[in-house]
Amino acid sequence: MIKMCAQHDFEIIVYNSEISTDLILNQKFVPDNLKDSIKASNVLFLPKIINDKPFYEVETLDLFRYFRNAVEEGFKPELCVSDDDFQFRREEAAEEFFVLGWFLIKYAVIKPFIKKLKEYLLKKLKRNIPIELKITAKKTKMTKTVDLEYKGLPDHIDRILDKLEDFWNE
Repeated sequence: MIKMCAQHDFEIIVYNSEISTDLILNQKFVPDNLKDSIKASNVLFLPKIINDKPFYEVETLDLFRYFRNAVEEGFKPELCVSDDDFQFRREEAAEEFFVLGWFLIKYAVIKPFIKKLKEYLLKKLKRNIPIELKITAKKTKMTKTVDLEYKGLPDHIDRILDKLEDFWNE
């Protein structure tokens, strides 16, 4: 099922997902020495796969460090590749949107994650330009895993939480 919410300043699309931590751990680009850290992570930065190679958006490393510096707030961020395999890619939409990438978030930290992400964006961007990101999340073992795509202004990123709750409550 796909749910879409389009307003003047943002667009949110929510749909069922088959992504899981186990699926990610079985990807060939995930090194064995990171698997335990990935399992323990509650904010996992997922790469885009292009020609069987993982790529991250240009801003990924800066954002990863921001969350890594917030471990006392309960965040356990992790990347899915080794330092040697870390590659950047500039999204074609980067001219129109500030592209953040894709995150697998454990439900327990989804609200603090959105709050911290908004804080990061408002500090980083200096002006209210549109952003683009994708979040995969699962509320409980009984609920469906969902993918959520957000395009819009950082000021409205909190609406992600409402859309996730609406989707899981159906």
